[in-house]
Order: sequence, then C-alpha cells, then structure tokens
Amino acid sequence: MTSEKQIAANRRNSRRSTGPKTEAGKKKSSRNALKHGLLSTSFLLPSEDPKEFAEFAAAMRDELGPAGTFESFFVDQIISACWRLRRAALIEAGILSWEFLGFQSNRARRDAEKYVERSSPFESDDYFTTKITNKNAHEAALKAARRAKEERSAPNSMLGLAFMQACETGDSISQLLRYESAISRSLDRFVRALRDSQTAGDGTCVA
Repeated sequence: MTSEKQIAANRRNSRRSTGPKTEAGKKKSSRNALKHGLLSTSFLLPSEDPKEFAEFAAAMRDELGPAGTFESFFVDQIISACWRLRRAALIEAGILSWEFLGFQSNRARRDAEKYVERSSPFESDDYFTTKITNKNAHEAALKAARRAKEERSAPNSMLGLAFMQACETGDSISQLLRYESAISRSLDRFVRALRDSQTAGDGTCVA
C-alpha cells in the first residue's frame, strides 16, 4: 500500500515535471492518456481527432499532477469537462454557420431568379420558355448558392445540425447554453475536489 509520504512525494515530483521533452516521450504520454479510464477513443465524436485529444489529455494530466487513482478520477472528469466545453464552442459555431449558409444559399438563388424571364406562348402556364437576361450575373449567383451549399456540408456545420436535430425544440442556442452551464458546474465541482485532495495530502493547494 502506498504511504501518505510516498503520495506526497509523487505529487511534488509531478508538479516539478514539465512533461515529456522528446517527440517519442510526448507520443508515449498521449497513448497513456488514451488508455486511461474515460479517456478513450469512444469518448470522441467522429469529427474529432484522437491524436489531438490524447495530447490535450496528456498535457492536462501533466499540469494537474494527480497522485493515485482517487485524484486521477477527478483529473479525468476535469479533462472530460474541458473537452466538452471546447466541443460546445464548436457546436455553437456550427449552428450559426448552418443557419447563415442556408440563408446565404437561398438569397443567392433568389438573386439568380432576378435574371430569368419566363413567358408562355399559350394561355396555359403549364408550358413556358425562359430567357436569361444577364448570363454572367445569373451564373455568379448560382455559383454562390452552390458554394454556400457545399460549405454547409463541412464537419463544423454538420455538428451544429446534429445538435439542432437532437434538441426537442427549435431553440438550439438556449439548449446549448444550458448544456454548457451544466458542464461548467461539473467542472467547478471536480476542480474543487481535486484541490481539496491535494491540499489534504501535503498542505499545498494547486493554483
């Protein structure tokens, strides 16, 4: 069993550490972070980079310096909450991008229609002919509409769309704010718990 003195020594050593220096050391630290508890690839969305998350988790663990399984649990929760808050920011940007690009695409198509004249040689409107009054302007507007539609398919916009569809109501921004608030409260609780544990261990509080 690890003694209190050993735990305190481990904690002091972890705080003096500045993390792995070599590229090989950084990769090993990242792999260790991914293997640890919650911090696995199953935590990530398909659009998120496992390597980026592993490096983020390794840096957080190195900075927070948990000693033992108990403090490691709190650090895992802190890492999870911080990553989810980063994700929430991307979701917000995705929601706004999806809405804006949809508006932009519709407006460009309406602009294209301004350069189209339709006429029917018969009394019925079932058949009509069209004439483009300004081919360059018409094509430019259609090109802008296609570009906005393509940009709407970017991962960030699709993440926003996925969140919007997951919401029971159309007020996705309000839902997102509640989601962020809940994560922030959880983060605050686990940060306090980690500080209390580390203070109890050697009388020093992590900043």
